[in-house]
Amino acid sequence: MNAVNLAISIGLNIITLAGIVWCCSKLSFLSHFFSSKKALLGIGGVWILIFNIPFMEWSLKNYAYALFDVPSMMLILLCLYYLMKFYIDGCVDIKQGFWDKSFFPPSVQYVWIVLGIFLYFGILGYGFVDIYHLEFRITLFILCVISIISYGLSTLTGWGIILCIIAYKIQILGQMSIWEYCIDPFLWTLCIMVALWRGFCFGYRICVGARNGKKVA
Repeated sequence: MNAVNLAISIGLNIITLAGIVWCCSKLSFLSHFFSSKKALLGIGGVWILIFNIPFMEWSLKNYAYALFDVPSMMLILLCLYYLMKFYIDGCVDIKQGFWDKSFFPPSVQYVWIVLGIFLYFGILGYGFVDIYHLEFRITLFILCVISIISYGLSTLTGWGIILCIIAYKIQILGQMSIWEYCIDPFLWTLCIMVALWRGFCFGYRICVGARNGKKVA
């Protein structure tokens, strides 16, 4: 296994483990179990073993790679940050959800949604400009603008973009576009789903509040 395949393998393990921990943390009967750091390490070890052991020549990791391709560096960093924060804080911040306010807050998610619209619609020929195939200097300029905006919204996200650019420079995940180091369809779709869920919850609270107000009146 070369360095690139190893980096992709580690990235896939981090992402899937973060998803497993997040989903299990939402189950109330497991909250006490997840408050133990030894238990978290045990779950991580068991999952990594199951995820990487080949069965009928293919492992779950191979299937994940075949279905979702190479994840973006930003998604790997986001999941790694979540795992580290969850391990340090335990169950204290579970109610805040996967998207921590210090890294990739809602304001940054909206930036990524807009970026994904321009990027993917442009590739399909439905956008105003295909930013995916722009000259590298122009692409780097756009990324610098996005990093400045993101840094203003979240310092960690701004540094995350810089790490993505460095990762692209050394080709840690292989020869992908610099955009693919910063965003991938899964991360973009996840941002959209979280934004829709946030809007639904906000609308629901407004409806409930209005209904309660009528009852009080």
